[in-house]
Amino acid sequence: MLPLSKCWSLVLGALTVVLQLISSGVIAEDKKFLVGQLMSNFVILVCANISGMYHKYLTDLTHRRTFLEARNYIQSMFKLEREKKQQEELLNSCIPNDLVEEIKDLSKKMRNSQTSPFHDLYVQQHSDVSILYADIVNFTPLAAECTAEELVKMLNELFGRFDQLAKKNQCMRIKILGDCYYCVSGLPNPNPNHAINCVNMGLRMIDAIRFSHGQIFYPGVDVDMRIGVHSGMVLSGVLGLCKWQYDVWSDDVTIANHLESGGVPGKVHITKSTLEFLSNQFEVEPGAGHMRDAYLADHNIETFLIKPKVRKFDENRTIRSRFESSLRASLRVTKYLENWNVDKPFATLHVSPMATKLLSVTSLAFLDSNLVLNSIENDHGSFKSMKKPKEDFNPILMHFSQQQEGEYQHRPDPSFKLGLLCALFMFIGVVVVQAIMSTRDALYIVSIVCGCAVFGLVITCSFFAECLTPVKGSPLTNRLLVLACYVTNSLAARICVASLCVFCVFFTSIVPVISNQSPPEDRSAVNNTKVLVRISSEKHMEKSFVFFLGVTYGFSLHRNSIEPLDIATGMTVYLAVFVLTLIFHDRQVEYANRLDFLWRREFQSETEKVRSTAEQNKKLLENILPSHVADYFLSGNRSKNELYSESYDNICVMFASIPNFKDFYHQNASNKNGIECIRVLNEILVDFDQLLSKPEFSNIEKIKTIGSTYMAAAGLQPGRESGNQHGECQKNVIGMTEFALMMMVKLEEINFNSFNQFKLRVGINHGPVIAGVIGARKPQYDIWGDTVNVASRMDSSGEASKIQVPLKTANILMEAGFRYEYKGFTKVKGKEPMQTYLILPPPADT
Repeated sequence: MLPLSKCWSLVLGALTVVLQLISSGVIAEDKKFLVGQLMSNFVILVCANISGMYHKYLTDLTHRRTFLEARNYIQSMFKLEREKKQQEELLNSCIPNDLVEEIKDLSKKMRNSQTSPFHDLYVQQHSDVSILYADIVNFTPLAAECTAEELVKMLNELFGRFDQLAKKNQCMRIKILGDCYYCVSGLPNPNPNHAINCVNMGLRMIDAIRFSHGQIFYPGVDVDMRIGVHSGMVLSGVLGLCKWQYDVWSDDVTIANHLESGGVPGKVHITKSTLEFLSNQFEVEPGAGHMRDAYLADHNIETFLIKPKVRKFDENRTIRSRFESSLRASLRVTKYLENWNVDKPFATLHVSPMATKLLSVTSLAFLDSNLVLNSIENDHGSFKSMKKPKEDFNPILMHFSQQQEGEYQHRPDPSFKLGLLCALFMFIGVVVVQAIMSTRDALYIVSIVCGCAVFGLVITCSFFAECLTPVKGSPLTNRLLVLACYVTNSLAARICVASLCVFCVFFTSIVPVISNQSPPEDRSAVNNTKVLVRISSEKHMEKSFVFFLGVTYGFSLHRNSIEPLDIATGMTVYLAVFVLTLIFHDRQVEYANRLDFLWRREFQSETEKVRSTAEQNKKLLENILPSHVADYFLSGNRSKNELYSESYDNICVMFASIPNFKDFYHQNASNKNGIECIRVLNEILVDFDQLLSKPEFSNIEKIKTIGSTYMAAAGLQPGRESGNQHGECQKNVIGMTEFALMMMVKLEEINFNSFNQFKLRVGINHGPVIAGVIGARKPQYDIWGDTVNVASRMDSSGEASKIQVPLKTANILMEAGFRYEYKGFTKVKGKEPMQTYLILPPPADT
């Protein structure tokens, strides 16, 4: 009962035995039965010490188990909480938080509702926004000189600087397309100064690129910004099933795009609708955009140009040193852009120190009273519910609510076999005392044999669950194993076994009373054996058994009618105090067990919630980034300033567009300002994405969608950066071509069901590419290189329902037996005319 260690408890128990035996021998008046009495007392005291050590062991075991399980659950909880927080930061850095919450809510509703004929559409409408498109003029020749690491680093620094400007001017970057950057002001929250913000953003971008040009670029290389800004309405959100990228769609987005392509380097090209929001804050001149872009001319869009303030640069600072002048232009750009101190992608992901603080807890009492109810509640809101389980627990009656009580009573009891061993020692003690002080008649022998048989059977069965394993072809062993598991896991079985054991101890202890052969000198021994009965029953029997023992004891006193009243009263008081002490101790153990049950139950519930949220976040992340890229940024073994880049030699790139979708798209009240048109596009993209789940297309990675254009690449797998040239090329090209042909089949099925006439135009090319993640505020996975540019040109210059490929790609497909036709020489922007082929779909009858 005292708060002592097991070692000191054992020492004090042994000392008590010695002192009791010495005092009994000294003060005894009748020396006739002194030896037998002392031997009986010794056995009884040893059994009492064994029982005390058993209870001490159970108490320490329960406390330590409660503490360790609580600590482990907290450690697991905060590990999951940290992963969940990292995933949410990663998720919110790619998609606005309000859209993430809408996706989660809609996913839960769809899970609980009937199946809809359409897939989920995560698109929102926003009015009064301004869209900015920006393109870096003459950036492609510079990028061609870069290695993979240099290109990713340069793009991250450059667009990271633009992201900083976007934050200062209250703009949201939407997407990066090669060297094209576009953003929107007025998303996700309305902003009355959206047009002014976008124009200021454009002017700051021009200043940044011109200043860097004056500092580091070669003389004569005209690197500048061409920017277009338009104000109107947009539809924003994500489309498809995987590799989501936040995007905007509307006729106003198309106008902003053409403003950029029809703009003038070094100036901001705007429309009249944007000019109306500027309140004469900028110097404006006529733009004449219709003379440089056919779309602006066809739609009769009036444009204007905003000139930035002229900034003079010190010509003496263009080349800082002789060493820097000898560097490649791309390397000088990278070295200079490092001075902008731009954040790296996912550099803000951090580990909360909460877990470290909580794991320093070493006291169970502090853990129970402070950690759960105070520290966790103050430090993290998800643990505020830890007080609630105590409201369902009655500490006086030691009882939960009906549901919790049933769950608690029917849980397995791993310490049950230890209780049986303790009861066995009590039985042995009773047998030894009876052998010393009573006559050993036939009834005595029968009680011993029956007790040994019962204890041997139940203890063997209780330990079988740990010693045996299922054996094929051995029905006896398997049945014993089933019986052992049933005894350990069933409350009713444990009560029956415990009752049987206690009855054996009880029956053996009252053998002298039944046979009426107990001599007067051993009355105290008979009474003391009843103490062993109570000790053995304390762990296993219900509280009603205490009264059963009291009645039995009273019956034995009346049966013998020998004991004087004062001795009987004294023994009754002695037993009552002993019983109350054991009951109090048992309540302590029971309280600790129930507290442990509450801890385990509540933490399992909280852990399951966090795990469920983490799994949901992980699924969303896999819809945004390739799984190996997400794992890379979520792992803790990377440097904070480390960039992700890969260089591949044999990648096949595909651009597949629906050129007549722009004729299908209209904005009017009947289609909810274009939302229903976007819904059709979403269904098309979803069907394309579902093809990626097929085993034959497992090496194909969707990169992104650009309007109605679908971009994918084959072979972007870690560890295969430089593989078998011919084998990898052939596998990637053939797989991508088959995927493109399946996309055409899917589109025809959609046309049949929706009564449309969409056509797919595809361009494919293969070769080396650079892959990486750029952008700190909205990280984006992308690929770059001449292979990507040529694949895009193959699409834009191709023909509907056909796949255009260059000569080197056509050679592989012709060897594989695909149908083809020679197209001839095709003009490709930025290159000499290329010899191209058209891959044809298989005949309709096949």
